[in-house]
Amino acid sequence: MTTRDLEWMRRSRAGTERELVIAAVVTPFAHDGVDYEGFEENLRFQDAAGLDGVLVAGTTGEQDCLRGDERDRLLERARAVLGPEVFVVSGLRPGLVEVDEAIADVRRAAELGAAVVLVAPPTGPEPAPEPEACRAWFAALVSESTLPVLAYHPPSWRARPLDEALRRALRELPGLSGVKDSLGRRDLVEGWRPTADFAVFVGNATTWLEGVPQIAGGILALASVLPDLFVRAAEARARGDEAALAALIEESAPARDRFAMGGLATLKEMHEDQGLFGGAMRRGH
Repeated sequence: MTTRDLEWMRRSRAGTERELVIAAVVTPFAHDGVDYEGFEENLRFQDAAGLDGVLVAGTTGEQDCLRGDERDRLLERARAVLGPEVFVVSGLRPGLVEVDEAIADVRRAAELGAAVVLVAPPTGPEPAPEPEACRAWFAALVSESTLPVLAYHPPSWRARPLDEALRRALRELPGLSGVKDSLGRRDLVEGWRPTADFAVFVGNATTWLEGVPQIAGGILALASVLPDLFVRAAEARARGDEAALAALIEESAPARDRFAMGGLATLKEMHEDQGLFGGAMRRGH
């Protein structure tokens, strides 16, 4: 599989042509570390709803708080629990700035069963990444990657999105498989110009539910706790059932509002409310 081979996102796990639904999953922490058994139980719940994939160790998974080999162990557990029809997207280990380190980490993720990697630009928004330097970093990563690479536009950058020059540089980068845009702005999602060979995933539940033409699907935190609803929404959109989709948008509104107000800590509470495993937020990383 080449780094830009998009066959992995052409069809749902059931073989139907629809947008993919991928859950950005939480990492449940206990007092003595990661609750791996709780993590596995969450995955079984999500798998039973028919999700197409999961994102492990992303923003929702408190990527920056993971220590040592915790990311690797989460990937191992995910691949062991989920069948081959469910693909695993991996975030990188925290703190990787040098591209050689990132390349090595992608290879490690591939060894552990990841199908795709999600990678944010290597610098934060203050100062904003220089387009050419960022493009060169991604070009080096993509050229050596053993997995398809999705660039990541994180929600924390909402106040200062990637500028047009950098978005264009990434969009035109040979070998980059696509992007996950989590800012919740339809204009930015459309600006990535999704095509058959550049996959655009939405990371904001409301934006995804409202619909953006030609996108590959959603990589959604709320799909970790409401997987069945989002799968049904994808199926309703695929068959053109606007009434069913409108009903699901209305049904999801309280959860979307609650998550928007409370963020990740609230999402973890929502897991616990359903008998799942949210655990505490990890502090002091």
